[in-house]
Amino acid sequence: MIVGLDLDEVLCGLLSCIQKFLLENHDFHFMESDLVDYHLERLPCLPSSISKEVVENIYNGRFAREALPTPYAEHSLNKLRMAGFKIHIITHRHEYLFRPITEEWLDKHNLYYDELHMVYNKHDVIEKCNIDAMVDDRFDVLSTIYRSCGELKYGLYCIDAPWNYRFNNMFVWRVADVSVATNRIISALRGNANEDSMS
Repeated sequence: MIVGLDLDEVLCGLLSCIQKFLLENHDFHFMESDLVDYHLERLPCLPSSISKEVVENIYNGRFAREALPTPYAEHSLNKLRMAGFKIHIITHRHEYLFRPITEEWLDKHNLYYDELHMVYNKHDVIEKCNIDAMVDDRFDVLSTIYRSCGELKYGLYCIDAPWNYRFNNMFVWRVADVSVATNRIISALRGNANEDSMS
C-alpha cells in the first residue's frame, strides 16, 4: 500500500515562510485568503520588484531551506507508516534545482519517506507506482489525477486553500490539513471513512 503526498503546503509550510520573509523584509503582509491562485507573485498590490525577489528566493532554494514542516507532518507520516503504508512524496519541485535541498530538508525535519518523485505530471507517478491515495494542495492536480487514473483505492485528498475554491470534483475530498487526510486514509483502510479526529 502506497500513499502519495505533495510537499509544499502539505508537508512543507512554504507559504508561511514567504509570508514571514515579506513581513520582515518589506513590511508587506498578506493573508492566505488573498491568494486566488497558487502563484504568489500575482498577489494584488505586490510591487513588481518585491515579486521578482520572491521568485528569485523560490528558485535559489532559500524558502525551501528555511520553511518549517506543516503542523502534524511528522506525526502523519509516522502514523501512515505504522498503518503499513509506504510513503511517496510527489512534488512539482524541479529535480535539478531542488533534489539535494529537498532531501536535506526532509532529513533535517525527520520526515520519513520511501521515495521522492520530482515531476511535472504527477498522474504518471500515480499510475507507474500504483499509488493507493494522494494528498495535494492543488485541486486541479487532483482532478487531473482522477481523469487519468480514476478513483484511487483509499482516495484523493485536497488540503483546503483559497486557490482551490473555484474547483469542485465529487471524487476529491477537501480536508483541513494532512492529519485529517491521514485519518481518512487509515479509516478507508479499516473500512470506516468517517474518522476525522487526530489521535
